[in-house]
Amino acid sequence: MNISIYTLGCKVNQYESDSLATVLKKRGHKIVADYSLADAFIINTCAVTSEAEKKSRQTITKLSKYSPNAKIIVCGCASQNNPNQFIERDNVTVVMGTANRNNIANLIDSVSYKLNTLPIDYENISNPMPTRTRTYIKIQDGCNSYCTYCIIPHLRGCSRSRDIKSIFDECSNLPKNVKEIVLTGINISDYGSNINTNLIELVKALSNLKIRIRLGSLEQNIITEEFLDALKTLPYFCEHFHLSMQSGSDTILKKMNRKYTSITYLEKVELIRKHFPNATIATDVIVGFPTETDQEFEETLEVVSKAKFTTIHIFPYSLRTGTPAEKFKQVSFAIKSQREARLKVIAKDLEREFLQQNIGKTESVLIETVENGEAKGYTKNYIMTYILGNNLKEDTVVNVRLNDFYKNGLKAELI
Repeated sequence: MNISIYTLGCKVNQYESDSLATVLKKRGHKIVADYSLADAFIINTCAVTSEAEKKSRQTITKLSKYSPNAKIIVCGCASQNNPNQFIERDNVTVVMGTANRNNIANLIDSVSYKLNTLPIDYENISNPMPTRTRTYIKIQDGCNSYCTYCIIPHLRGCSRSRDIKSIFDECSNLPKNVKEIVLTGINISDYGSNINTNLIELVKALSNLKIRIRLGSLEQNIITEEFLDALKTLPYFCEHFHLSMQSGSDTILKKMNRKYTSITYLEKVELIRKHFPNATIATDVIVGFPTETDQEFEETLEVVSKAKFTTIHIFPYSLRTGTPAEKFKQVSFAIKSQREARLKVIAKDLEREFLQQNIGKTESVLIETVENGEAKGYTKNYIMTYILGNNLKEDTVVNVRLNDFYKNGLKAELI
């Protein structure tokens, strides 16, 4: 059977979709990129925001136009949250949630609308067959934090971790074209909490690997001297930290159940820069969280300016039914839009400032695409880099000098 897999949402979803593709290929199915050739679609959905859930529903309509008679199998967070929104759609034959997705291979030819119980232990799935030079390695699932705005712990279950040997084995047996791995999960800072280990021990276990290693999103509690020292044992560590903040107002952080203050957060940023002076530090910020006042938003802007983030992912607050924040006094759409616009201007200025600081420096770049004589890839500290007029090949690492602003990054020359 020809099957197309459509993935929405996070890197964890992408890893799980790739794993599912491996399972289906072993069963004799063919994974096709051309939607018009599909006998079945698997839609791996997202529910982190109401907009993401809406896109998950719209994807069914979109894909059905390519192959009207194809079966549709829906899995992931949106179907875990509300399976009924998919069950009633034409051609949808299977709806399942976030658990036991490998079982989809057994359900392709059946009709099933059953959600499996969320597991309490890490669910081992088949290792994917990577096709990209940068690939994701899932190390953890679930979350115990229960931030008041977030529905994901209800859809993914408790925090549970993959054992170190399994992770090491996958990292050690990747295809030769893979030059960088990204350790990902729902909350990787909590890695190992249920199996008597931690992220520091995992980092140390991977220290002999001769491959670029990048980390997924982190929480501030993991940033310690010991953790940063452990990262230095990785010979090809990518100095790129995504340190989730959400707000710079202590009042709002408390209402979010974030368990730290703005001062504590800024201390962690300073600690990173002490150990990795030229690191990229990215973050997430929610604007217009329920009850957020103008003054509290100004406090966030102040922290953003002090932290000098290189990248800010801005999210207008999205109400999620079933979360505590649903019952808080909501901020109007207009105010959320105004605050988003203001923060975008600051974010753009900070990004340009960081790029300016890197002009003239030498970096290694992993070439990911080459089109029309233009090679493109990321430095270890995640600067999009363009190299023009050279016969470079994809999946190679080259040393360059960063020269000037270009498109959404910097232009460079080979050394």
